[in-house]
Amino acid sequence: MFWFGHRRRLRDLEDRVRQLEKQNSILSLALQNIQSALTAAAQNQTSVAKDVRDIQNIVSVFLQQAEAADVRYGFDPGDGYDH
Repeated sequence: MFWFGHRRRLRDLEDRVRQLEKQNSILSLALQNIQSALTAAAQNQTSVAKDVRDIQNIVSVFLQQAEAADVRYGFDPGDGYDH
């Protein structure tokens, strides 16, 4: 009788190990998917940040050119004329 209970318990433990291995596999796949999503988000964020820097540079250059034109042609924004 002792061996019968022992075998049943051993079988239950083996079933539990199989179940835990399946859960481990599922969790491992989920973590890989999360890692892939985070990597993609980081790359996307980097490209967005680069685009924003490029736009800031374009605006800065435009403003520098506008200020240079004001100085060159003597435009005074306070003179009341629309230029």
